[in-house]
Amino acid sequence: MIIEGNFIKEKRDKRIGFCEDIDSICKKHTILDESDVALIHKKAVELVDMAKKRQRDCFINCVRASGNDTITVAAAYADNSLYNYITIGAIVSDVDEPAVLRTLRYGLPTSEIHAVSYTTTEGNSIIQDCVPIENNGKIIGAIVSERDMTREDAEEWKKVVYHEIDTEKYPILNNLAELAECVNDAVVVLDESRTVIFRNDRAQRVYQGYGYIHDIYGKHYDDLSFHGPITVGPGIENSENHTALRCAGNYFEIGEYCYSKNGYYYIIVIKDVTQEKENEENLIHKSVVVREIHHRIKNNLQTVYNLLDMQRRRLPEERIKLALSEAMNRILSIASAYELLSEEGTEVVNLLDLLRKITVNFKRLVDSSSDIGLQIEVMGDNAYVTMDDATDISLVVNELLQNTFKHAFYGRVYGRVRVVVLKRPLYSEIMVTDDGRGFDCEKMDKADEGLGHQIAENIVKQKLKGQISYLSDSTGTSVVFTFRCIENNTI
Repeated sequence: MIIEGNFIKEKRDKRIGFCEDIDSICKKHTILDESDVALIHKKAVELVDMAKKRQRDCFINCVRASGNDTITVAAAYADNSLYNYITIGAIVSDVDEPAVLRTLRYGLPTSEIHAVSYTTTEGNSIIQDCVPIENNGKIIGAIVSERDMTREDAEEWKKVVYHEIDTEKYPILNNLAELAECVNDAVVVLDESRTVIFRNDRAQRVYQGYGYIHDIYGKHYDDLSFHGPITVGPGIENSENHTALRCAGNYFEIGEYCYSKNGYYYIIVIKDVTQEKENEENLIHKSVVVREIHHRIKNNLQTVYNLLDMQRRRLPEERIKLALSEAMNRILSIASAYELLSEEGTEVVNLLDLLRKITVNFKRLVDSSSDIGLQIEVMGDNAYVTMDDATDISLVVNELLQNTFKHAFYGRVYGRVRVVVLKRPLYSEIMVTDDGRGFDCEKMDKADEGLGHQIAENIVKQKLKGQISYLSDSTGTSVVFTFRCIENNTI
């Protein structure tokens, strides 16, 4: 979970129930209307009794406007709660809590699904049940109840069970079983009632990765479909349908096939195309970001070149003009080199070391070009990231420092900036805060945002798969963005 707002988590009190301002959260993060929010209020009140009776932590989650994740709008905690902190405003991705997104997408209950959350459990692992909240024919939220993942759950989740194929009852399986185990795609076969009568090992691993702790063999497909109800069937024999979707942090292409042979059978083929999609997204994103950064550097060097050229034209002495021409050529060579620049580094980087280098270089530039006495502090936890993430984080921090220097200390001769690293179980945080004049976050105009802000937003959301938020008043500004760390200093 990513806690929206202040990076400092508020300690949860001992009350069983806790409901915050649902209206403001829904208005800021969702597209729910007034009747939807009114129903959410009603369900939030019911959470208290639910948590007390079931002795489980209970929440209401609603889909954010982006459609890619959800936000917790209400919570009720059990006496023996798994949480030490209030989780109102927590942003949940389907990577960590797939059951929540499944229920909200398809309006189907989801039960006994493994999830990872900001809890006190071992490995932050829990088991979730989710029930949809419906209003006027649309799904507006999900009621989520959570319990600790027991040792028995963990053993069941990791267990691989082999089921003998009943080819006498289901002749269609005669030629399928051996072939299905040879392919890298997940293959699931359903009988006429849409019950799973076969799944290959790949399918079992896919569903385990999604969070199912029990084998899907013998289960009804409506209870475990990634893509909603099956669209092929009787009346359109020997038909097929294909769906592409993002689920549990992965991309899948799902094929549905219906065959009529002594009854109706359904074959579901799930192809994991995550690597192809990520490669495509990375290429697009890197090309855009690198092009913009190199374009800025190239323009700056071109400006220096033009200034030197103006000076050269005014000089009467040919010897000096020649020296300037040589310098100008060197600048053009550097500009060309930036167009071809590529960088490789170590596999793992300590963020504190990286941020100290960034801030030292930044302060040196400020001191040489400005009268502002700028103090920059770096502090926090030792957190490690891959070199790719380190490069992205460097760019984000640099842009935030640049924006702070440009806007926070206008009319002043002294300013203070603090860069803090906070390592968390799931998403870690970096906060860049200043004691400047602040600004009105609610009046941020997307059309007026500079390139630096756009780069920071794009990198955090698209590359780091995190969130970025702004808190500002007359005492200063805090910008917090989230990212994933590497555990134990290893990849």
